[in-house]
Amino acid sequence: MPVNAVESELELYYRMNHSFSDGRILNSMYTAPHPIGVRAHMRFIEANMGNPGLYPGTAEMEKSVVSMLKSLVSAGDDVTGRLTDGGTESNITAMWIARNLTGKKGVVFPKSAHFSLKKAANILGMEGREVPLDENYLMDLGSLEKAVDDSVALVIGVAGTTELGLVDPIKEIAKIIDRRTYLHVDAAFGGFVLPFMRELGYSVPDYDFSLNAVSSMTLDPHKMGLSTLPCGSHLHRMGSEENISTEAPYLTKTKQAGLLGTRASGSVASAYAVIKHLGREGYRNIVKQCLENTDYLVKRVGEIGVRPVVEPYMNIVSFAFENLDAVREEMERFGWALSVSRNPPGLRIVVMPHVTEEMIDDFVTDLKNVLAVLGEAV
Repeated sequence: MPVNAVESELELYYRMNHSFSDGRILNSMYTAPHPIGVRAHMRFIEANMGNPGLYPGTAEMEKSVVSMLKSLVSAGDDVTGRLTDGGTESNITAMWIARNLTGKKGVVFPKSAHFSLKKAANILGMEGREVPLDENYLMDLGSLEKAVDDSVALVIGVAGTTELGLVDPIKEIAKIIDRRTYLHVDAAFGGFVLPFMRELGYSVPDYDFSLNAVSSMTLDPHKMGLSTLPCGSHLHRMGSEENISTEAPYLTKTKQAGLLGTRASGSVASAYAVIKHLGREGYRNIVKQCLENTDYLVKRVGEIGVRPVVEPYMNIVSFAFENLDAVREEMERFGWALSVSRNPPGLRIVVMPHVTEEMIDDFVTDLKNVLAVLGEAV
């Protein structure tokens, strides 16, 4: 096919997709990447970090990004890490290292944890133990205490739950396990929110490497970090990656650690560029705007008699409806991309940087009409 014919087909497929520029995506933990990140990604698109000897410049950028991420989560010289393809790979890596270091197969996590943990347990042949939530939808500490025994390799808490954006009591979790096992914190979403909330004066509980008991963390530059996809990270002080390394004799580096062979590296350059460009002030302003828009959303939706299932802590909020699935279905007819939380049930909205007050006003107008049709209007 000639180039113009292929490009015409690509355009048709592109138009089938949702786009952040449409002003209708309210269910995504991703957003439009920063323009400087897009340019950096394209410039380094051919680099393969799976064979870093060919791309020493990109390898140096990865080290720099890891260093900058460490500064966000109070990590010292005893913490190392790498960039990954996202939270799923990072969580698998944490569980993989813990299993190999301890020889144990138990892994304990809250009911609010990301589905990647169940996937990882299945892949690694580990025994996943799901802990129920307390009345505040956080990991129940009493149940955790009962779940931890000598067969557990790793306990996982969440700093920014997928459904509600809440932070598990990591400090209290650390006290309960009392170094009997490793402690991993999944801050895939919260990692680029919580540090700047703290700088803005919000009360943020201890959740990171400032707690000596925290062994490793997940945080994703491709979420609130505004880098291109895919870009996550795994930071750890829980033993050498030699525990998950493999001989790779035909590459420029003859040992390879980590899950992936070929590693997409344009996003390494993207994360480097965006973090260097925005700096703490830039991210602080972005987080501030998202939190203000979250408050605005709660206020506007409250004006039509709808309340969140729990007071939002960061820029994720879920609203309660009697006929949740019908509300979602009808709103999707208006073109809104929405999701639901299941624990507790609610219409889940993530207030990312692409979400504006005007977009929220349009959403509330359509929601009011839908509730009137369904007989849920107050």
